[in-house]
Amino acid sequence: MSSSRHSRVTDTSDTYFATQMTPRQVEERVAAHLIDRKFLEPDDLKIALGQKGEPAGAEPFLARCASNRLITAGQSRRIREELPELMRTVVPGYVLEKKIGRGSTSVVYLATQTCLNRHVALKILDGNASAREGACAAFLESNSRAAGLSHPTLVAIYHAGIAAGRPFCAMDLVLVPTLDQILGSQGPLETVILKRVATQALELLTYLESKGVVHRDIKPGNLFLDAMGNLRVGDLGLALWSSDSREQRIQERGLAMGTPHYMSPEQIQGDKIIDSRSDLYSLGATLFHLATGSTPFSGSTPSEVQDRHLSSPIPDIRQLRPDLPQDLVDLFKRLMAKDPTRRGKCIENLERWRTASTRPLTPLPTPAIPTTAEPVIVATAVEPPSGLSVWLPWLACWAMGALLLASLVAHALRK
Repeated sequence: MSSSRHSRVTDTSDTYFATQMTPRQVEERVAAHLIDRKFLEPDDLKIALGQKGEPAGAEPFLARCASNRLITAGQSRRIREELPELMRTVVPGYVLEKKIGRGSTSVVYLATQTCLNRHVALKILDGNASAREGACAAFLESNSRAAGLSHPTLVAIYHAGIAAGRPFCAMDLVLVPTLDQILGSQGPLETVILKRVATQALELLTYLESKGVVHRDIKPGNLFLDAMGNLRVGDLGLALWSSDSREQRIQERGLAMGTPHYMSPEQIQGDKIIDSRSDLYSLGATLFHLATGSTPFSGSTPSEVQDRHLSSPIPDIRQLRPDLPQDLVDLFKRLMAKDPTRRGKCIENLERWRTASTRPLTPLPTPAIPTTAEPVIVATAVEPPSGLSVWLPWLACWAMGALLLASLVAHALRK
């Protein structure tokens, strides 16, 4: 994917990470650039950098450099022309193109990784989160561990580090809608798509179980679905790893980590033993939401929702979705059992699901990549795929085959 062919976004609004830097950080960024360009020597910074109480930022810095004759008027003019691009490349090795998402503690950008000339998703922890004690180290450690995992469903992590005082990670660019977005635009999923999601999610959870990893945040907002029905799962920020120290597990004991509408009872209670069966419960709650359009339990506050997960009976999914096949109903009931021992392990559920499913699903073909001059990027703003669109390639192939057969028969009759 060549960035030279890509029409780079020139917007410099406050959606960019650079404009979220403090004036002092901007000044230091420009100073480093001038040293790289050999316009300044490191010793010159004693004069050029603003002292306490003096204005800080790119313009005050350049003005001090010019007034102290550290740079010429022509050099100052050239640096000013370079500022927009400089401020958009605050993460060394990456050029930020546009903001494509935001979470509670981070912003995600479409970026170009210059060394490999490819597009990536660049996730940067915001200023408030970065300032918390231990946040940077935890962010880097989490992404370092995630980079060691390899599964077709997982969003791959390529690189992690710290730039301008904020941790970042570069990951696989997945610009397709989340299941949460699809629910919002199209409502409950069709049975065939539900089965594909269930199968692929169970395969991933089985893999994570084998690696001693508990995701702890399985929900529609963390699941992505492309037009061919292929599932991708991201955000291991809350994951629990078997390698976590005993002290860390003790520190987390009693803390409810996750999203209330999809948390297991043991996760809500902050039990000392949280394993992959907790993810199975979250998957059950997710499948309920995807099938019916509403979460299993609701409430006016997060604590009220959590209380219902702990004590209320599991809702009858057939009352909201009478057309669901029995294998999906049974899977949902088993996954959402309040007692973890009744859920079983991930591998057991996957094998049982494959055996019980009345219509085993075969993988759909990967769509061909268009060979155009411009790189094709699927934007999150486009209309999420409908259930019918998943089968359109198959229908097109069938129609072409039927036409070919009819042509051969007509040719044979003419002979």
